[in-house]
Amino acid sequence: MKRMNLGAATFLCIVLFTMVCVAPVFGAGSQEPKTNADGKIEIVYWYPWTGESETFDLDRVAQFEEQNPQYDVIPVFRDGGGVLDGQLLAAMASGNAPDVVATNHYATAFSLIFEDALQELDPYMEEIGLKGSDISSTYRGMLQANDSYYLLPELGLVRLMLYDKVALEEAGLSTVDLPETIDELDAYISTLNKVSADGDIERIGFVPWLDDGADPILWAYMFGADVYDPATNKINVANDKMVDMLAWQARFAESLGGREKIDTFVATLGGAFSPDHGLMTGKTPIVLMGSWYTNALRIFKPELEYVVSPISAPEYGRVGGSMLTMNVFLSPKGAKNPKGGVEFAQFCGQPDIVAENINTWRSMSAYTGESDAIVWEQNGDPVWATMKEITSNADAAGHPILPPVSQQLQEELMSLRDAVTYGDIAVGDIMAELTRIETSLQAEMNKL
Repeated sequence: MKRMNLGAATFLCIVLFTMVCVAPVFGAGSQEPKTNADGKIEIVYWYPWTGESETFDLDRVAQFEEQNPQYDVIPVFRDGGGVLDGQLLAAMASGNAPDVVATNHYATAFSLIFEDALQELDPYMEEIGLKGSDISSTYRGMLQANDSYYLLPELGLVRLMLYDKVALEEAGLSTVDLPETIDELDAYISTLNKVSADGDIERIGFVPWLDDGADPILWAYMFGADVYDPATNKINVANDKMVDMLAWQARFAESLGGREKIDTFVATLGGAFSPDHGLMTGKTPIVLMGSWYTNALRIFKPELEYVVSPISAPEYGRVGGSMLTMNVFLSPKGAKNPKGGVEFAQFCGQPDIVAENINTWRSMSAYTGESDAIVWEQNGDPVWATMKEITSNADAAGHPILPPVSQQLQEELMSLRDAVTYGDIAVGDIMAELTRIETSLQAEMNKL
């Protein structure tokens, strides 16, 4: 194993060559795998991790090579796995596609399927004996398009509502029967809110658009909306569920004197890995975060007592669920050794292999096997129990299938949310704005 980090100058040359000389058309098949001087079959692997996560990842590379001595894995660091900034597409166009890529940007990776950029993995899965039933049914659909696999799981991640237990107790709120519905959440928020005599906000129970709630597609999913129908290739955002979601956030902003006042308060908060984060300071005693955030609490606020629940939703929405996400592996078209890449990806996602990561970040293996090395399973951890409860709720937990124009859709919905919460667009005009977004993006889709 030799680690590589391709320099910026090399990448710039590739991008310029691609932009000027190469059309973005990718070959469907793979080429012959390369072998090194020792006769070992090479697997070129792009990964996005840094710090402790990189150390963990390179360790499992070494484990894979030890158990599969016929392979030589060549790890190459790429920010985001190369899927965000065109690095992967440039490498493909220049004939230098990696064999396997890990990325922590699930939605972007999934969108590459629609760009015809990814290998269909089913033939290679069959060749190595990997079955779809080996993957948890909750995550299975997040890896497929048209009943074929294009992605494989690295780790599953569960989004949760986290509550400051002491703050709830002091406010006379239950720490056991936590809010399931939006109405129940609103009641908790209003009880926890604190505003000084002169009108300054001192505490907000929960801010819907902070942290993982910043993604309007997450809230659309929890409100029961399906923003895209792959069967008809239609965007579907002009509906009552989307109106309800945005109107709820508008009412929340108005209840505290407007979005500007909330922004002033939010500006005092730090990021997730900061002791100034809202849950750690008590300024926002309810937050919506990925399960990985519990490691930030362990580092910066180990004394904090907290409880967790699924994400609140309206009664007609996905109550008891969560919009899940994943770190995934993919093999781009033009890869020389996709079979080796799939074999490596399968190895890296197994419960015994990722147990150390799970024990640190409370991530989850998306494979069906168990591991005695996972401490949360062994010690009856209540957060882990809630995570398992969520992921077993197939009707309410998952990830929406997104259209090829998913980035534009997310940006349009964020702009609309901001306009509504600042009062620039009236609640009564939300449907008209959603219709405009739907019509505009559908026209873009129809050109693809």
